[in-house]
Amino acid sequence: MGVIFKVFTIISFLQFIISLFLIIFGLTLFLLGVNLGFVQIGSFIGRGITQRKSLPLIIIIGLFIGVIITIAEPDVTIFVSQVIDVNQEVNKTLLILTIALGVGTFMAFSYLRAIIGISLKVTVFVLILLMFTLTTFLSDFFVSIAF
Repeated sequence: MGVIFKVFTIISFLQFIISLFLIIFGLTLFLLGVNLGFVQIGSFIGRGITQRKSLPLIIIIGLFIGVIITIAEPDVTIFVSQVIDVNQEVNKTLLILTIALGVGTFMAFSYLRAIIGISLKVTVFVLILLMFTLTTFLSDFFVSIAF
């Protein structure tokens, strides 16, 4: 196994160092903005929801957040495009919504699990057992997508 080295000029090395510092500076500003804005807003909304002490409301909001975040996730769109490249009969919108509903359901279930106090080990065991049981009823194509 050989190692390939590339010789850099002084100018390209300085450009690399300057770019490195600009990336660190930009990420620092971005994460500072997230911390000052979104984290406080999320905490405020979370306190408001939990103060209502309405379990159905909390579960519905968990489902909604999971669905919306998954639909907006670019990786899901890329994944679905790769699936369609393999099998053109797959409906893009239906696959994205199915993935989003699955993530939303598990997010809602995780809220319920945290509120009720169900053990994480028991939850993971039961859900993995359910997952493997459901794979016996699916075609090999969809099982390969899932794993």
